[in-house]
Amino acid sequence: MAESTTLQTAREQQCRQNAQRKSERKRQAVLEAIVTLQQQDRLVTKTAIARQANVSYPFLAKHADLLQAIDNAAVAGNAKRLASAPAVRGQDVVVAAMQRQMEKLKQQVREKESEIRRMQQEIDQLYGKLASRSELTDTQIRAKLKEALQRLQTYEKGLS
Repeated sequence: MAESTTLQTAREQQCRQNAQRKSERKRQAVLEAIVTLQQQDRLVTKTAIARQANVSYPFLAKHADLLQAIDNAAVAGNAKRLASAPAVRGQDVVVAAMQRQMEKLKQQVREKESEIRRMQQEIDQLYGKLASRSELTDTQIRAKLKEALQRLQTYEKGLS
């Protein structure tokens, strides 16, 4: 029985040593991945490092020193990228945002114009029905139409 316990203890020690060596290889792979991504001028993120080093994200999360090294490399890389980025890029971003805003506003104008045309058609139809069936005089019909047009104009002013 003592012999089996000794063998089990020896196996456990061997497993621990193997796990430590494996962990150390992974740590070394992470450090090499940081250097590789920096040399390639690629974005340094935890996910990119995990992929490059072929380690899991939880492995990184368990090692605060590796996370700190990744964060330091990311900050350094971002500072380098910002320094080398041309000033025009910021202007391009603003111009693109303004173009998107303008397209959105144009679409809103098209929708409002469509709604106004629909309302004008409705007024025309109502005027036709009113003229054909009404006992109102032409002057009275015109007055009702004028009121409807004024409501439409008020509505249009409210939209703008």
